[in-house]
Amino acid sequence: MMDSFIFVVSKVLLSAFYLFTVYQYMRIFLGEPKKGWLKTILWSSYFIFQIVYKFIQFLSPQFFWVITTISLMILAYFSFGDSKKKSFLFAVIISVGWMIAEIIVMLFLKYSGMSDRALNDACGFLATTIMFCILQLLRQMARSKAVAGRFPTHRFTALMVVPFFSAILIYKLFWIADRYSEFSGTVIMTGLVLLVINYVIFETYEWLVQSAGIKEQSLLYEQQLELYRRQTQEREKKMIAQRRLRHDIKHHLIAILGLAKHENSVRTAGYIKTLLEEWTYSERESRISGNSIVDSLLAYYRDQAEEYHIRFECEAKLPEELPFEAGCLTVIFGNLLDNALEGSRKREDAWILVRVSYEKGVLFINIRNICDPKQLKFSGGEYITTKQEPENHGYGLKSVEQAVEAYSGSMEVECRDNVFDVTLVLFPKSDMQMGFL
Repeated sequence: MMDSFIFVVSKVLLSAFYLFTVYQYMRIFLGEPKKGWLKTILWSSYFIFQIVYKFIQFLSPQFFWVITTISLMILAYFSFGDSKKKSFLFAVIISVGWMIAEIIVMLFLKYSGMSDRALNDACGFLATTIMFCILQLLRQMARSKAVAGRFPTHRFTALMVVPFFSAILIYKLFWIADRYSEFSGTVIMTGLVLLVINYVIFETYEWLVQSAGIKEQSLLYEQQLELYRRQTQEREKKMIAQRRLRHDIKHHLIAILGLAKHENSVRTAGYIKTLLEEWTYSERESRISGNSIVDSLLAYYRDQAEEYHIRFECEAKLPEELPFEAGCLTVIFGNLLDNALEGSRKREDAWILVRVSYEKGVLFINIRNICDPKQLKFSGGEYITTKQEPENHGYGLKSVEQAVEAYSGSMEVECRDNVFDVTLVLFPKSDMQMGFL
């Protein structure tokens, strides 16, 4: 009696785990699901169909596969999207994938000497485990680089050992149960517990990854706010200087008028020449590249460099209007210049070189600075800091990389001969890209 109950419960739970795995596959390939009663009714009906078939196999395997494919197409279409083509392709791919997994498991188990009943049960468990493993691999691949970078691939690979050994253990348990029928109930429940453990482990991993992503995005947001604050300060400083100049012009005009009344043309001409030189210098100081957003950041970090006695050279020529968002430019220039300043300020021979150009719709940025290689370490394909509290650093280049990726650009980072070199190329977004944003 107890064995029969356990057998029924195992079939129900295995069907539920199968539906859960399929649902997660749909989320990866089709996006976020719709809401509504129709979706609930369809999934419930398919769940009941799976349970009934496990007890009463009233269809041939070939016809069952066709029914399953059609059912998945209907579920995908009404639960996730309006594209019949995408729903059909997903249904075929997932059905074929599941069938291949079952065939592989069946071919392997055929030589184990199990009875037909144990063979079918073990095949269901192992095929589901294999598809669950593939699901986790796809979820890992689907994650953004920025988030996945907090959980390196080698750690995820180590995590995959859990379902691998779970599959081996499930096989051994069913092999034992086939020879010792009194353990069949225990074996089935143990197999279900192993599947649940795998689910809990990977859902915990997913939660940790999402938490890391939220934390990182929060830090990047705070960093961007700080860059905007610096930009605002620089603009306010320029406005104050302009107001002061407008105020002083009155007094300069009075002085010129006085000189003119005394018909001292030589002194008047000299005075006007001095004013023009000061005006030209002021214009040169405020106009570095020609783009007000970039200029405010360049001016801010140029002044910072002067305070630390760092030689700051800039070769920049940009139009006032650029096909890039102000926030994107702020993040790129702010982070790169901040890193350059931080990396070079402790050197006596410190220098920073900035080259910026805009040609044929393409923005080129190159920022170089002398650095101390001892403060840098290359790990996981990225340069990371060796300063104290490294968890509070290293977000600069990551945020720049995100901004570059938003414009389908490229970024190259190199440290050679005590020189840290960052080169960026940005392309304007196409009309199609703009439509998706």
